[in-house]
Amino acid sequence: MERRVSQVIEGQAACFINFKFGKNEEPSTLFSFASRQQAFAKLHIVEVGTAPGKNATYTKKVVDLFFPAEGQHDFPIAMQVSDNIFLTLLTYNFHNCLHFSN
Repeated sequence: MERRVSQVIEGQAACFINFKFGKNEEPSTLFSFASRQQAFAKLHIVEVGTAPGKNATYTKKVVDLFFPAEGQHDFPIAMQVSDNIFLTLLTYNFHNCLHFSN
């Protein structure tokens, strides 16, 4: 963004979100990505850049993702987030499972 910094992120699906949360005056730019390791899977949501204006800083969120035993080799392939209600939709490779979180 402003600083022109790059960072390697280990993840399979990702997206950017402009979301106005709480009593903030302006929407914040968030980056969400899902990662799957052999032992665990997580959904990460972090604020990119600095909070605009008088906005409160978004607190980084990390959510565990569940994969059933038959999906041990499954992984996320696509992500979409609703800007209105901050609902995350993940699509997985093998079982076409969907995961919703907020």
